[in-house]
Amino acid sequence: MERNPYAPPESPVEGAGVGNEPEPRPGLGGCLIALLIVMIVGNAVTTITYGLASLGKFQIPGMPGWVAPAYLIFTLVNLSALAGIFNWQRWGVFVGLINPLLIFALNLYLGASPLFASVGLVGPGILLLLIRPLWKHFK
Repeated sequence: MERNPYAPPESPVEGAGVGNEPEPRPGLGGCLIALLIVMIVGNAVTTITYGLASLGKFQIPGMPGWVAPAYLIFTLVNLSALAGIFNWQRWGVFVGLINPLLIFALNLYLGASPLFASVGLVGPGILLLLIRPLWKHFK
């Protein structure tokens, strides 16, 4: 039987189709997963605390009434950003890094010392360091 000259080649041609195959995505890594879990648990506890304060179950001393609902919104946004990071979404990383900056600014506005307010930036800083090598895999 003769080979059809118009049929596609049976052996791979060097350089053909190499760029079309997506690079396999590595795992998130143990340190990043551990950090995300700690951040999710911390934000969940904070969500419950500020949720109860927003409902008037208790008062946070020295805080205006609008602050608890604002922090509640920030914690819910943080939780959604962390879920986005678990699902390899770039928007989750952006929101997970911008939201703490807004919380930092609010803490400074409310009169917290800059040192105390900057403690909340440690987690996102570590998150950025752990995500940086995996950034090309986020969509």
